[in-house]
Amino acid sequence: MIGTVVKVIVDRPLGSYHPEHKDMFYPINYGYVEGIVAPDGFLLQRSILSQM
Repeated sequence: MIGTVVKVIVDRPLGSYHPEHKDMFYPINYGYVEGIVAPDGFLLQRSILSQM
């Protein structure tokens, strides 16, 4: 996996709130790695730090 290019989907953009938990604020971009499932059965979630 190291050195592999992966596609990350941002589903909680910087400055947004969780759709169900309105008090949960996202101070960074947050999303998941497309096609990679974590041991809990959900898509692998990531915090995304970058300069745009």
